[in-house]
Amino acid sequence: MARFLNWLSSLLINFMINIFKSGPIPKHIAIIMDGNRRYGRKQKISLHEAYTKGFESLTNSVKWFDKLGVNEITVYAFSMDNFKRTEAEVTLLMDLFEEKFTDYLNEESIIMRKKVRVKIFGKLSALPTRVQTAASKLVIATKENNSSILNICLAYSGREEITNAFQLIVNDIQSQTLSKEEINEKLISQYMYSNGTSNNPEILIRTSGEVRLSDFLLWQTSFTSLYMIDILWPEWNIWSFLFNILIDYQRNQKQLRILYS
Repeated sequence: MARFLNWLSSLLINFMINIFKSGPIPKHIAIIMDGNRRYGRKQKISLHEAYTKGFESLTNSVKWFDKLGVNEITVYAFSMDNFKRTEAEVTLLMDLFEEKFTDYLNEESIIMRKKVRVKIFGKLSALPTRVQTAASKLVIATKENNSSILNICLAYSGREEITNAFQLIVNDIQSQTLSKEEINEKLISQYMYSNGTSNNPEILIRTSGEVRLSDFLLWQTSFTSLYMIDILWPEWNIWSFLFNILIDYQRNQKQLRILYS
């Protein structure tokens, strides 16, 4: 019975995805994956179980977005500010990052099966060496994957990203490999963590009901549509996206086309 219900659910999801694909699909989606701790308290489960469930939501999102035709996902996995949490929680998260990055290397993982290229953005030197190593292996192993891109922001701060970009620009001006006259928005984007290889996201989603950017993609989201939804990240599913976000996005895109036609 359970197998039949899973098959029926998968059939319905694929049917709905095909319907929504007849409308405009954002090419790049950014997500602040918020609400894992509150989910743990709500369900009366351990932090480890709550964060593990959050990783499952990320894995499922990669699968759904691939079917929809989304080319790029950028997720806020761990901010610089998160280092202020308890030592036990930070250690737990570092253990999970190392474990999941290693799991993603498996040929049967969603990352490998869907040919997803993984990039890691942030101040990686702030992470434990073991996490840096696992992240580097994953980035190298998926470098030739060309189906879609998953950007994982770790030890990340939007303000620090912008500061770092300007420090690099100053260094290049001082070394005379760059002139002040060349500085413009496009050039500054090339000095961000993505090195100008990423398009700005059309949609930014924050789960848990919070309505802050929390220092995430401050440079890249100037014209991004923001969706702050009252769903905890581990509860996030394809229906949350289709009916809370995508249907609104497609309606707005249709209105814009009419307005500017």
